[in-house]
Amino acid sequence: MLPMIMREQGVDMWIVRNDEEPLYRQASYSEHPVYLSLLPANHEGMVLPSKYDRSGMDVPKILIFYDLGKEIEFIEPKDYEEITEIVKKRDPKKIAISKKNLYIEKRKFGNTEQYTIVTSDKMQKALGSKYAARTVDSWHIGILWLSTVGPEQISAYRYVQGVQNDILEEAFSNKAILPDFTTIGELNWWIRKRYHQLDLDSDNHPSVNIKRRP
Repeated sequence: MLPMIMREQGVDMWIVRNDEEPLYRQASYSEHPVYLSLLPANHEGMVLPSKYDRSGMDVPKILIFYDLGKEIEFIEPKDYEEITEIVKKRDPKKIAISKKNLYIEKRKFGNTEQYTIVTSDKMQKALGSKYAARTVDSWHIGILWLSTVGPEQISAYRYVQGVQNDILEEAFSNKAILPDFTTIGELNWWIRKRYHQLDLDSDNHPSVNIKRRP
């Protein structure tokens, strides 16, 4: 799908940064959905650290995709200086990149250090005036990437949703609920136990709440 979307947009290089998330949604963490969806899937947890992460180092989390013609090349640059080398070597004609140019920086507030989003021209400097002039906003290509699904994904989604519907049908029946006696906490644990019986992994504990009319 990635080659198809990049070529449809006439883009031969796409630079994705983990700090673009405010463009797509508001969240309390930096990793945005496009960045996360382009990472290898064989990792646990929500965040895959940069392979260059070292204690005490602030490493920009950046992914670069370049269209070689037969395939898409994947590159994870070590720093902004390496981005300059990568771009010069490949000489892309059109680069998709976030025009917001945001990045995360550690700043001191009183006696504490916090990560905050600040504007920066680091990426423009890394690209240089020649390649900065060849950039287009990556907003549209990001939306296309997130919204495009293949037949296999649709089949998998329907199956997963079907399993969940079956579990909910059981959970909201007298198989799990004894009116006036079963608590919300007990129902949450019943669902968790059902996951275990079906050998299903879950990232979060089930959460059922009661909402009453005013």
